[in-house]
Parts: sequence; structure tokens; C-alpha cells
Amino acid sequence: MNLEEALQKSIEDKVIKATKAYFDRLVSENYTLSERVKWAENKLNETLKKLSSKNNDFKDGEISGDKIEGGTIKKFSSTGIKDSADSVRLTILNDKVIAEKNFEVKGTIQVKELLYSKATCNDLDVKNSVRIDGYEVLWKDRLGNIVTKSKLKEVGVLEELNVKDTLTVFKNKVGVNIIEPTGPFGVVDHAVETYIATKGDTGFIGTSGSNPFAIGTGGEPTLYISHDNKVGIKIKKPKADLDVAGDIRFQGQTHTYNSQSPTSGNWSKGDICWNTEPVPTGHLGWVCVKAGAPGTWKTIFTIGD
Repeated sequence: MNLEEALQKSIEDKVIKATKAYFDRLVSENYTLSERVKWAENKLNETLKKLSSKNNDFKDGEISGDKIEGGTIKKFSSTGIKDSADSVRLTILNDKVIAEKNFEVKGTIQVKELLYSKATCNDLDVKNSVRIDGYEVLWKDRLGNIVTKSKLKEVGVLEELNVKDTLTVFKNKVGVNIIEPTGPFGVVDHAVETYIATKGDTGFIGTSGSNPFAIGTGGEPTLYISHDNKVGIKIKKPKADLDVAGDIRFQGQTHTYNSQSPTSGNWSKGDICWNTEPVPTGHLGWVCVKAGAPGTWKTIFTIGD
């Protein structure tokens, strides 16, 4: 039943209700047939006049929505609804509501579950975390544990950093292959930790355990420091406070070691060759008295009996 049919039905009901009493009175008072017909014609004309008008006045609540079915109500409005659309924009079904175009909400939407295929927004405000397939990818103060890759170009000031099995930054210390280095910077390789620190007001570099420490170039160690603080040059296990394998240059003079004076090489005046096979009444060594190749050498320091 559309709106027009509903209006007509309502009017007919009211006319019947209003005229029934008159018909009953006419019958009871034995009016003449002509008077009854005339009266009936007048009432019928009044009813037809009302039905022919599309601007009938109805009191509030006079038409029940139960009497309206089907049809289209144009420019519909109520206390909470205003319909200004010129075509269908909202379709309500048993299992869903379909909006044909943009859907704007000025207040708050509360839903138990929100499913979407694509969304664009200027600001996204969530209370706890953002999830993908049930996994947290973003919290207010951190990335989710499921996030394993990123292309961050700037991260600001980090308080802690842990790169799996490689780099750790924690409590003002940096460790490579170690979580808690001995000093501000520590590196572990083959179970040996080498670290940098300060001892009082002196800078320090060394090992944390009893392992020796070495410095070199070209991938080869040259200067060794043993666990008991002996220094070796080209000697891994020095036996004295300073243990050197090879010639020494001191105060502009070269000190070398051999069982005889040098027979090759370039030497300067004042260079000394210490005798590696001293014997009683022999000589402690030789000194270069004239530069050359090999130069002129003279014995020094006769050894007693």
C-alpha cells in the first residue's frame, strides 16, 4: 500500500465512522427516501472532494506507518533523519547496509570488528596497537616483535641497540660479538676480548683475560705484550721486559748481533755488532769506524780470562 492509498483508506475510515451515526438516525426516524438520498449524496460529495485534494490536513499521529507499504517517499524527514537524495544512496538488507557513495560520520563509530579492503585517513588514533592478521606491528612506544625489516633513514637518539649476534649498545657500552664488554668498546673474536677504556687518566687498549695482546700491520703482528706485561718485538712470548728479534737502532746507532763483524750491507760509523759467541780473551763485539758497505769494523771490549 503506497502513501496515496493509505491516505484514501484513512479518509474512508473516518467518513464511515462519521456518517454511520447519521445513517442509523435516519433509519430510526423514518426519513423519506428522497431526504435520505439527498443527504447521502451530500456526504458522498464531501468525501469525494476530500479524496480529490492532495493537500489534506492530518493531525499529528493520525496516519499509522503500519498502513503504508511500498512506494517511494520523496523528501522524507523525521526528527533524526533528513533525506535530500535524488536517487538511492543507502540500501538496508538483513545482513548488511550498502552505501552507494561516500559515507561521512561526524561523531564516533563503535564496532566490535571492522573489515576494510582499502582505507585512507589523515589521522589514525588507536588505543593499544596496530595489527596485521592478528600480529602487532606497531605499539605506541615500539615496533611489534613481528617486524623484522625496515628502511628507516633516521632513528633519533637510541638508548639501546642489539643487532643479533653482532652489535650491542647498552649502558654507554658498545660490544661487537659481546653483550656486556669490559670497557666502553669491546670486540670478541675467537673467544678473546679486546677492549678500549681508560685507566685513571690514561687511555688503555688490551685484552680482558690472560691472552697476549699484539699490534701489527699487513695482517701480521709485530709488537706483542704478554699476560705478565713483557714486551716482545717479533717475539710472541717475550722472556724479558723487552725482547727483540732483530736489529735495534738506539740514539742514532744500529745494534746488531752476529758471530763476526758484518761482511755485507750498508753501515754507519758508530754502529755496533755484538758477538753472539763470546769466549775468554775474545772480544765482546765490533764497532764500525768508517761508514760503507760493509764499512770498516774494529773489535771492542776484550773479554778477560
